[in-house]
Amino acid sequence: MMIQPSVEARAPGGPSSIVVVIGLMGAGKSSLAEALAARLGWPHRDSDADIEALLGLSGAELTDRDGVDELHAREEEVLLSALEAPGPLVVSAAGWVVESSRCRRRLRERAIVVWIDLPVDVLLERMKQGTHRRPMTSREATDLARRRDPLFREVANLRLDGRDPTSELVESVLDLLANPSPERGISID
Repeated sequence: MMIQPSVEARAPGGPSSIVVVIGLMGAGKSSLAEALAARLGWPHRDSDADIEALLGLSGAELTDRDGVDELHAREEEVLLSALEAPGPLVVSAAGWVVESSRCRRRLRERAIVVWIDLPVDVLLERMKQGTHRRPMTSREATDLARRRDPLFREVANLRLDGRDPTSELVESVLDLLANPSPERGISID
């Protein structure tokens, strides 16, 4: 399914042909965003790749060198930069960005936001497989989910179950874009 070029989905407060995928580390944000961008024929930006291109360091290397606060500042910077870009664009955002009130405000104003939600046990299993992810205990992951879930809810136009295959998640987002509604915070102008 392709979005008709004459149909422009709009987020509350302004035009948006920017889709931002959010969720905890390991939720599958990059996989969904890449697949969605390919289906739409839109460019894709990934926060991890943007940070590496900007600084020549991975997020883990930046954290080791300058601390987690510096990583979060850069994650905020690259998301806010992506949200100022002209669309169309699909962005896979760092999980932390929902903790920034500036990022949450701009997400609501400029983007259609898709939240990939996963149970903590599935996230922990996925984290073991990724090389760019820091190890996390079950308690840390549970606490992180409790802290961020209300923030994800605050900005998300669509919540998806990350256990579903990526192809099904893509179809759900395409359906949202093709059938926007005020109940989901999206209208067509």
